[in-house]
Amino acid sequence: MASSAFAGLSDADRYVVGRLAARDHVPAEELAQLPPQEIDQYIPGARVAYENREQIAAALLQRRGIDPTSAEYQAAVAEARHLLDQIDQLGSGHSA
Repeated sequence: MASSAFAGLSDADRYVVGRLAARDHVPAEELAQLPPQEIDQYIPGARVAYENREQIAAALLQRRGIDPTSAEYQAAVAEARHLLDQIDQLGSGHSA
């Protein structure tokens, strides 16, 4: 079954496959069956970016002078998470 191939991928592999599928308008289930090395050739750097996303985000915040411990930042994070939760519920057929 093709969909189980996607579900069986690591988080990094799902991210890379998802980005490639969106970029090239190809079903993710189809791409999930390819070897990871082949997928990486189609979208170089995506796996490394995903695996280092926390360090990259921290560096960007520091460069922009944003304090992630501030109350203002924490409120924005909470609001964004709430909105994403609502979007997830709508996508799963549940109303928010």
